Amino acid sequence: MKSPESPIEVKRGSVTVRIRRVCPSKRYPDYFVLVLDYHEDGKRQRPFFATLKEARKGAEEVAETLARGRQQEAGAHWNPVSDLSASRRSRSPPQVSRGA
Repeated sequence: MKSPESPIEVKRGSVTVRIRRVCPSKRYPDYFVLVLDYHEDGKRQRPFFATLKEARKGAEEVAETLARGRQQEAGAHWNPVSDLSASRRSRSPPQVSRGA
């Protein structure tokens, strides 16, 4: 199987996921892995795959999920504490009556 020389881009809507060939060791130049390259929640994600078929399937799944706006399913973790804090901040403080 001939490996890609330049990055392959998988696009869904405004989302682009790149598949790049990476040689993790200078000592073994014939050994390479395929790495997906995309950003999620402001962080760079780089999962790797052994074959181009697996990498393309993974890239298509990630691109579709991110294009639909489902960050939760793409691997982002929901934090109930931060959601609760945000909802508390959005509410106005309770009114206290100072009657005698």
